[in-house]
Amino acid sequence: MIKIGQSCSENYQRLLFTGDTMLTSNFWRSDPLSDPVNTAIIDADFAMTNLEAPIANGEPKPKWGPVIKTDRSTLDLISSVGFDATSLANNHMLDYGFEDAELTKNSCKSEGLDTAGIGSTPAEAVEPIRTVVGGTSIAIFSVAQREFGMADNDRAGAAWSHHPKTIQVIEAESDRSDIVIVNAHGGLEHIPTPPLNWVHQLRAFVDAGVDAVIGHHPHVAQGWETRDDSVIFYSLGNWLTYQPHPGTQWSFFVEICIQNHELHHAEVTLTEQQDGIIQKMKSRDRSSHKQYLIRSGELSGDRAIWQAIATHLFEEEYSRRLSDWSSSIIGTLTSEPIWALDRLTQDFSRDLDRSEKDLSIINYLQNESHSEAIRTALELRSGVISDRRTPQVNEDVEYLLEFVSKTPKESFIERMNRRIKTAIRRIKE
Repeated sequence: MIKIGQSCSENYQRLLFTGDTMLTSNFWRSDPLSDPVNTAIIDADFAMTNLEAPIANGEPKPKWGPVIKTDRSTLDLISSVGFDATSLANNHMLDYGFEDAELTKNSCKSEGLDTAGIGSTPAEAVEPIRTVVGGTSIAIFSVAQREFGMADNDRAGAAWSHHPKTIQVIEAESDRSDIVIVNAHGGLEHIPTPPLNWVHQLRAFVDAGVDAVIGHHPHVAQGWETRDDSVIFYSLGNWLTYQPHPGTQWSFFVEICIQNHELHHAEVTLTEQQDGIIQKMKSRDRSSHKQYLIRSGELSGDRAIWQAIATHLFEEEYSRRLSDWSSSIIGTLTSEPIWALDRLTQDFSRDLDRSEKDLSIINYLQNESHSEAIRTALELRSGVISDRRTPQVNEDVEYLLEFVSKTPKESFIERMNRRIKTAIRRIKE
C-alpha cells in the first residue's frame, strides 16, 4: 500500500505536480513563488502544472461560463521557475478555438515545456508525455470531463476523460511504461468531495493500470485515497490562480517518489497565497488543513455524502438556473426576484435571452458531474432513490463545506505586517 506523507529523500526520483495556473490577475508579484516552494520545483526531477488558460489571438467561442486567456509571460514564468511540462486538457483551453489552443501548445514547446491534452483528433489529444527519469519510463496523460471544446468524432479539441477509447489507450500504455500518471481535470467547483461518477472514473483509471491520478478543476483542495499500490488525489486546488473565494487561496502540491521503477510513496506540501506569493502554509494551520484533507478523502465516494452535496448544489445554484431557463426576465422577477435582480445588475447590456440560457443547459447536460448532481437531487426530491442522509452525514458535510469557504487564519500582527508590506510594495511600483 502506497504511503502518503513521507518525504522524498535523495534516494528517490521525484515527480512534482501542482493544480491550476492562470496568471490573469494583478494580484501576483513578478516573482510569485517563495524560495522554499521554488526550490522544491527546481529540485524535482520532473515538474508539471495545469495551464488553465490559452494564449489567444482570435475571438471567443460560444460556451457557458467564463472565457479566459493568458499571454507568453505566463509561460515564461512557468518555465523559469523550473516546470518541465503543462497539462492542457481543461474546460478553458478551447475558449478561443483550436487554432489558439495549438498556438498555446507550440508556445509551450518553444519555452521547453512538454504538453499533453489537446489534438486534432481524439487519438492525438489523448497522447501522453513520455519521459525517462533515472532509468524509469514514465507516461503522463492529461484528460478532462466533457465541456465545450472536447475532442470527439474526429473533431479537434481537448482529451475527453470519458471517451470510449481513452481508457483503452491508458491501459495499453500501462503495459509499455513503468509508471503511468493521469492529470484529470473534472468534478465540480468549490465543493469538498468529488461527484460519485468522477470517483468511479478515476478509480477505473487505476484499475486500468494508472499509478497516480492528479486531480484539479474544483479550485478548492480535496482529499486523496490509496488503492493498493496507486493513489488518487481528487483535487490539488488552485496554484498560480487568484480568486476572491477564500477556500481557493490555499492548496497543495504533490511529489511522487519513485524507486526501482516503481511508485514508492508520495509527499504532500500545503501552500497558501499571501501578498502575491505562494508560500508553504504556516505550521499552526497545517494540522487542521491536513485533517480536513484526510476526512475529505475518507468520505469521497460515499453515496450519502454525495446526496447531501448534490442537494446543497441544487438549492444554491441549479434550481434557480433551471427555473429561469424557459422564462423571460420579467417572469423570473416574479418567481425568483433576487436572482433576477442579480442578473440585471451584473450587466444591463448583456444578452440575457434564450441563447445564454441554452448554453448553460447544454453544459449541464453534457458535463458528467453537473448532470449527476442535478439528477441526484431530483431523484431524492421525487423519491426515486432512497435517502441515505443521516444527522451525522449532514454534520460531516457542514464541516467540509465550511472548511472550503473559510478564510485562512491571521493574527492581528500578521495582518498589519502584511498590509504594511503591501503598501510599501505598491509605493515602490
